[in-house]
Amino acid sequence: MSVYKQNGSKNYRIQFVLDGKTYVKSARTTSKKLALEIERAFREEIIKKEKLGIKDRITFKDAMAQYRETKRPLRSFETIEVYLGFLESHFQKIEYLDEITTTHVERMVHERQRQGRKPQTIKYCVVTLRGIWKLAKKLGYEISPIEFPNPGVGKPRTRFLSADEEKRLLAVIDPANPMPAKKSAGKKHQTRMQRDLHDIVVTLLDTGGRRGEVMGLKWEQVDFQNRQIMLRRSKVENESFVPIPKRLFDVLFKRFQNKGESEYVFPSADDPSKPKQSIRRVFLRALKLAGIEDVTLHTLRHTYASKLAQNGVSLQQIGKMLGHADTQMSARYAHLVHDQVVDQVRDVLNGLNNEAVGTAGNR
Repeated sequence: MSVYKQNGSKNYRIQFVLDGKTYVKSARTTSKKLALEIERAFREEIIKKEKLGIKDRITFKDAMAQYRETKRPLRSFETIEVYLGFLESHFQKIEYLDEITTTHVERMVHERQRQGRKPQTIKYCVVTLRGIWKLAKKLGYEISPIEFPNPGVGKPRTRFLSADEEKRLLAVIDPANPMPAKKSAGKKHQTRMQRDLHDIVVTLLDTGGRRGEVMGLKWEQVDFQNRQIMLRRSKVENESFVPIPKRLFDVLFKRFQNKGESEYVFPSADDPSKPKQSIRRVFLRALKLAGIEDVTLHTLRHTYASKLAQNGVSLQQIGKMLGHADTQMSARYAHLVHDQVVDQVRDVLNGLNNEAVGTAGNR
């Protein structure tokens, strides 16, 4: 019998053999007639999947939702949400994920290029869509074969702040000079937001840390006695100690004196047991007020490295301070080290040549 009741059970069970493989499950009903219908549907489903290779379809909206849940714990979740929002809008007429083809993806890339989006932005749109596609494939859903394009992103971004730009930015975000407040923002909230922005920017400038490393910084990582910070480099799975210069020491010590109960240097205003998640909007507003363009928070990391390179610090030492797992990652600053070395060599030779001329003149 394909449906039966076990001793003492009220519900029917289903059992049948297909190509030597036994399939068993509960029908979850006391009706034999309904159990037989469930058994027939179950058998057809198995035949479709195992014999004909027909898989369940998933809507694009549901595929995005399951991908979103896998990324929710990440610190970059807020950024991923931006790309998901774009994809949802762009493919709003697509019902099922398997309807998306290589042509659809190429058209999306071309559209973004016509809109003047940066190659890096286009790349992450494609990466996010590919992540949705790969997860659905892994979970056994029907998908179309897609050749995902790889939009070129050019050379690594090495934009850094000039001394004048850094001075202007710090002047705008100085807590002693309140930035123009939005009408919806309370004075207390605005004051705290600007203080956090200022202190995080100074920390990024003076440690070269990544945004996540600094925003997630805990007091146990700050050594005031030896004036150093231990940065946990989760991206490359290592740790590095960076010195605390006087400017940063003053900022951190002031925060320490008013730190409250939170273990985080920059706690969330809503939940101090968690780190602050983002300062992107207020940072962009500050850049606009300072008249600075083409800058992100990561630019501050490049600024830190450029200062070291231009003042005699070797690429190896720079890589150590930045927590680079590979010396190749520090190579983008090589031209700055080269310029500094050229200046040093020129000064040395000029000095030696002047001595030679003076010696010859005295003969």
